[in-house]
Amino acid sequence: MNELEAERLVNEAEKEAEEYLKKADEICAKNSKKVIKAFWKEGVTETDFGSTTGYGYDDIGREKIERVFADIFKAEDCIVRGQFISGTHALTVALFAFLRPGDTMLSINGKPYDTLDEVIGLVPNNSSLKSFKVSHSKMDRLSENLFSVSEISFLISESSLPTLIKLSFNFTILLWIMQPKIIPAAIRNNTTAPAVIQ
Repeated sequence: MNELEAERLVNEAEKEAEEYLKKADEICAKNSKKVIKAFWKEGVTETDFGSTTGYGYDDIGREKIERVFADIFKAEDCIVRGQFISGTHALTVALFAFLRPGDTMLSINGKPYDTLDEVIGLVPNNSSLKSFKVSHSKMDRLSENLFSVSEISFLISESSLPTLIKLSFNFTILLWIMQPKIIPAAIRNNTTAPAVIQ
C-alpha cells in the first residue's frame, strides 16, 4: 500500500465514523458539564487535593470528592479511595458488606465475570463467600437483550436477594436495590438498601 492509498483509507474511515465521533463528542461534553457542575456545587478547591495525615479523619477533600462522585452518578453515597486497586476489589468489598451467612446472591445475566470466581466460591477458596455460607444462584437471559422479568421479580420478592447484573463482558453493576432506569420497575419492589456501582 502506498502513501496515497493509505491516506484515502484514513479519510474514508474518518468519514464512516463521523456520525459516531460526533455522538461521542456530545456525550463527552454532557458528562464534562455534569462533572464541572458537581465540583462547583461541592466547592472543590486546590487545597482539597493537599496531603493529609494519612488516617483520613476529617479529610474534607476526600469527603467532597465522594460527594462529587455521588452527585455525578446520582447515588446516595460513594466511597472513592485509592485503596481499591481494581473493580473486582471494590465488588468484593461490597459483596462481603451486603451478604450474610444464609444469604443467596443471584446473578441474573449468567455467570459473573471470571475475576469474581474465587470471591464467590466457584473456585475453591477458604475466604470466599461460599466459605461463609453465602450461596450463589444464576439465571441466563432469554436472549441477548431480554430478561425473564417475572422470574427475577419472583426470586427477589421471595428472598430479597442481592442481585448481580453483568452488563457486558468486563463491566458489572452490583445492585442491592433495583434502581430506576437500570432494570424494569416490576423488579423494584422490596428493599431500600443502597446500590453499589462499579
